[in-house]
Amino acid sequence: MLFPIVADTHYGDFKGTFSFSGQDYTSSLEILLEQKVDLPAGYTVVGFGLDISWENGPTPGHRCNLTVYATNVVGQRSPGKLRDYARDHDVVPVRAFQPEVQLQPLDLMQLFEKIKEFQLVGVTREAKDMKMVPAEDE
Repeated sequence: MLFPIVADTHYGDFKGTFSFSGQDYTSSLEILLEQKVDLPAGYTVVGFGLDISWENGPTPGHRCNLTVYATNVVGQRSPGKLRDYARDHDVVPVRAFQPEVQLQPLDLMQLFEKIKEFQLVGVTREAKDMKMVPAEDE
């Protein structure tokens, strides 16, 4: 049986159009994300997004927006409670938080220092709704 080709790492701590594993089950990454956006007490990080735009490489002045998605339904930094909540509900309500100061592209190194494995798979626009699978040998 053929399986779709998707981004996948050993633990797959965060998934979407990319996957990565944190160095210590993501706790140090979660703490860094909390600090970057000055996360209010009582919120747990659920995920994050990066919006990066540069034309000729990561030079100062190019756009690099960080968005941290967090929920207040389980209390601050409670991964076990978050897992239980997600198991019992169809959705987890989140708020989007952004830093006061826009990140510079080189600031991303602070985030990537917390990552052990990273894989990104991009699909062309024309095939975005199709699953990619390995071709069978002819």
